[in-house]
Formats: sequence, structure tokens, C-alpha cells
Amino acid sequence: MRNARATIFLPLSQKDWRDAVQSFVGNEKLEIFTAEVCLTAGDDRVIAKDHWRSGDRNAREIAEGITEWVELRREVNNSESLEVAISIWDENALNRSARDRRANVEIRQEPVERGLRKIS
Repeated sequence: MRNARATIFLPLSQKDWRDAVQSFVGNEKLEIFTAEVCLTAGDDRVIAKDHWRSGDRNAREIAEGITEWVELRREVNNSESLEVAISIWDENALNRSARDRRANVEIRQEPVERGLRKIS
């Protein structure tokens, strides 16, 4: 299981939620990151979920895209009791972790494979 680098929960009834999104996502300093966005109703029911990956877009552009995405879903669901959760994932750390896991599996498998050849 992977852990987010940072997460923020914002009720859309909060007047400055847009500014909070801009501040939280727009000021992200990672070169390669994923922003996971989840919109929930008051009963913790997931209304919508999506991901944004940096790359050609910078953090400010991603923050603007998230704000627009949330606004559209808010209008469709016509509710003030919605909450948005935004998590930031460090893609470089995830890639390093996956490479390390593969290396550990390969190292562990090598002695087993040799042992099987000697026995058979």
C-alpha cells in the first residue's frame, strides 16, 4: 500500500476552498507528481474521483483543472454538503519503490532457481 505525500480535506461550504486548492496543489514543488481528487457527499458516499499527473502541465495548471472539475461536479450534484479530498503522490518515490521491490524479488529468486537446478 502506498502513502500520499500530503492530503487535504475541504468542505465545499467553506468559502475559500478554491484558494485552498490553489495553495495546496498550485504551490507543489515536486517535478513529477499525481494529484488524486475525490469528491464525497455528506454521508461519505463517493460522487466522483479522478487523477491529474504533472508532466506538460505545471502545478498551477493542475490546481486550476481540479478547481474547474470540482465546480462542474458540484453544479451537477447541486449540493453544499460536498467535500473534496486531494492527495499528492510523489511519482519519483513510487517509481524508486517499485524498482526496489523488483530488485528484491530478483535477488530472492536467484538462489532458489539455482537450488532447483542442482536438485533436479
